Amino acid sequence: MRSILRTFIFTSAVAGLFVSCNNDDIGPDTPDTPDTPTAQYHLRFSGSVGDDNAATRATWTDNNDGKLTFAWDYQEPNATTSDLKMAFINDEGDYLMNSELSSVTQARILQHTDPAKADDKHWAEFETIEGFAPEWTDDVFDRYNVYAVTPINDVNNSQVEVKIEDNKAKINAVLQMPTTFTQSGKNNLAHLSDYMYMYATDVLEGSTASLDFAHLASYIRFKVYNWRGEPATLYGVKLEVVDTGGNAVPASGSLASYTSEGFVYTPATDGKGIQVNLADGGLIVEDNVFLYAPVFPVGSENPFQNSTLRFTLIAQDLTGTAAQGEYKYFTYELSGEVFKEATGSYDWQTSDLYTFHLYLDDVLTVGKVTVNDWADGGTIDGGEVEEEINE
Repeated sequence: MRSILRTFIFTSAVAGLFVSCNNDDIGPDTPDTPDTPTAQYHLRFSGSVGDDNAATRATWTDNNDGKLTFAWDYQEPNATTSDLKMAFINDEGDYLMNSELSSVTQARILQHTDPAKADDKHWAEFETIEGFAPEWTDDVFDRYNVYAVTPINDVNNSQVEVKIEDNKAKINAVLQMPTTFTQSGKNNLAHLSDYMYMYATDVLEGSTASLDFAHLASYIRFKVYNWRGEPATLYGVKLEVVDTGGNAVPASGSLASYTSEGFVYTPATDGKGIQVNLADGGLIVEDNVFLYAPVFPVGSENPFQNSTLRFTLIAQDLTGTAAQGEYKYFTYELSGEVFKEATGSYDWQTSDLYTFHLYLDDVLTVGKVTVNDWADGGTIDGGEVEEEINE
């Protein structure tokens, strides 16, 4: 193994590296490449994101039409940090080090310079923040594999690095997913941005590549409808999975780790299930509220088979007479077999959006489950359960 490094001074030079996301069949323009870079060599490339894809520093909009719309959140041209990380490794185990003597390079996300694309937030241009040796030309990058992972930041505590094994460089990525989230306000999606994990890789031809980003997570949308005829103070929603003995089993994955076969998932073992809490002491719900959670697949074989999915709404006493800190718990249990019939799997599938329609009356019922952008969705026939009151 050897690293490739030179010393240099900094300014910007442009090389074309094309990035797109899967399900996006429009090819962006590739910027021109100077014949002879005279200063620090930066990679700059063009890419887009489709409605069914997301990437780092992307924002989400819920149009209430069964789909989420994604858009890039552009950075300033002089941004010095980014959640998008890249590494360059060839098949011989050599890797490229950048100007900061690092094997991992950041790429800022910029508004597209093409006027026809500048106002369309599905498009963006990307530029490596740390540059490379000024005397390099396109062929220096030839046949290197580029690995791109996003987002990597201090909030999610995930890591991407180049690891040396048997004297060869390999990409090492460990992505973390919590099981509890806090949502600020009604239908707010901001807390998802730090866990919209995506990954792409391709072989550079000169300094040009095509990266098709793939989701590494799934997303859950709980649509809670208040049918009680009076406002309800909602504090959160919880989804647990229990086995036939009533014992908690993993409801999601906690880690995604990169291997030679791609990413593999480690089941969460805290037994807490998936929970979304509403910030600032809950939310008074008169009609409906949507709560959101990202999840990794559990990663084991058919984890929801012969198990039960238990939905719980946490609310203040709806008569308004309860003292502070006293809650009611409304629960509904759904068999793993019925979940599989509606969704096609006993586990979460990456890149899918799962929507659970929860109806709160004197009891809690689950009405319909839709997955991704199904035209009709899947319908679950529910019954009724008794209220469970926290004594």
